[in-house]
Formats: sequence, structure tokens, C-alpha cells
Amino acid sequence: MTHPTLSVMVPALNEEDSIAQTLTRLCEQIEDLNEIIVVDNGSTDRTAEIVSECSAREPRIRLVSETRPGLIFARNAGFEASTSELTARLDADTVPHPGWARSIREFFADMPDDVVLATGPLTPFDSPFKKTFEKSNQRLIARVRAKSDDPRGIVGLHMATGGNSVLRTAVWPTIRDAVSDRPDVYEDLDLSLCCREAGYRIAFIVGMAADSSARRFRSSPRSYGRYMRQLPETYRIHGLHGEARKSRLQVLNNRVLHLFTWLPTRAYDAKTGTMSFRRIFRSDDPSDTARV
Repeated sequence: MTHPTLSVMVPALNEEDSIAQTLTRLCEQIEDLNEIIVVDNGSTDRTAEIVSECSAREPRIRLVSETRPGLIFARNAGFEASTSELTARLDADTVPHPGWARSIREFFADMPDDVVLATGPLTPFDSPFKKTFEKSNQRLIARVRAKSDDPRGIVGLHMATGGNSVLRTAVWPTIRDAVSDRPDVYEDLDLSLCCREAGYRIAFIVGMAADSSARRFRSSPRSYGRYMRQLPETYRIHGLHGEARKSRLQVLNNRVLHLFTWLPTRAYDAKTGTMSFRRIFRSDDPSDTARV
């Protein structure tokens, strides 16, 4: 069975603290990757320099520049630059588990053509609630396997999580004009809805697991509230007003959960596994990053 080729794009804005680790973990799976595309979205730190240093050691890493600010434009540039049959996306603070790339290629090797978008388990590696998230993912995987005849995953998902996702590259030109470039939308939900409206299906791949930073959960309640309001707005621009109303409950639940976990998450030091009162006052609001 022939496995499709796979490119990975990594949108990046001022990610000098995390980009090297992400690229290192991807290079450990380089035999399953056609290329690694880092889309620099106007970084003012050493992000581009670090990527160039990594590229000198691994020529399949290449740097692409996107001057229009915003994750959506960086993501779109990554799709445009891809030369593979599949284009995965990882956030710059996200590291794939061993076998991540292989699981994607094996899953799509015999999937029908209408299965075009997929996602996998995502766990925050620097959260005091990491074990809770891991147990939640284990329950999710158990439910997926119970619903599917294929132990690798399940088809029929509502949406894909953008920071750990993969798209059939040939589909991008067919939905490119439909995806929104508004800064007030959930870009991953928007992309998922565009795929579904075009008659395509979304899948969950069990082996497509990755760890990501919990920096979103460290943002202030006000910033997190602005972020969550993007959910009903995205449904509205797709004319799904009933879904928009239903999503308000999810927005409320997520904001309450964030309120209870915000201070412990800010105080947590993942390197030492300890809490520090001083860390609560550090300045690292993700509203200043490309992920928003």
C-alpha cells in the first residue's frame, strides 16, 4: 500500500523559546516527512535565525515569510507552499509524539477521497492539570475505538483542532476562497465548516497525538473571554444561527473552567513541578502571539 506524502507547516510569531524543540521532534520523524515549512509571520526575535540554523542541519526544513499579520494568513501561506499530498499543521509550541507522522500517512493511505481533514489528541505539557487532560484523552480514544471498526481512528468528527491537524492539500484550492480571514473567528472551526459544507468529512486519528503549551489558559479572563466569543461568531458567519446559540453554553462552561484553573496554571512551573506565587504576575499573555 502506498502512503501519501506529508508536509508539516508551523506558523510562527516570536517563538524563539519553543521553535527549536518543535523542529527537533519533527526531525526525529523526518523519514515520514517530505518537508517542514516554518511560516514566519513577522517575528522580531530570533525565530527566523533559529529556523535557518536548523535548516542548515536538515535541508527539508524551509522558511517561508508571510508579512500579513495573523495566524490565518500564516496558515494559508503554509498550505500554498506545501508540495505534498497531505499538509499537517502544528503550532510552534506543540511537539508531536513518536509515530505522529507515520500514523497520519497510514490512516490516509486507504481512506476514501471525501475524508480530507483530520485531527488527533492534544495535551498541555506545562499545565498542573496535565494528568487530568491525559485521562480525558484516554477516555476519548476509548470512545473512538468503541465507535469505529478501524482501531486507527474514526470518521465523522464535527471539527478538527487547528494546532494539530492535517488536510489533503488538493482540497485547499477548492475551499481557499470560502475560508474567512476575519480575526474574530475560530480559524479551525471555520476551516472545518468549509470542508463540511463542500461535502467532505473529518476524522480523528488515534496515533496523531501531540503535546502543546497551556499558554492559552494562562491568559487573563478578559482575554480568554474575547477568544471564546469567536466560537458563536464563526457559526453565525456560516449561517448556522442555531449552532451559534447552542455554543453560548460551551462558551460559558469554558469561561467558568478557565476562571477556576487560571491562577494555578499561571503559578505552575512545569520544569520543577512546583507552584510559585511570583509566576502569577509574569507577562506572557498569548493574545500577543500568532495563535490568536
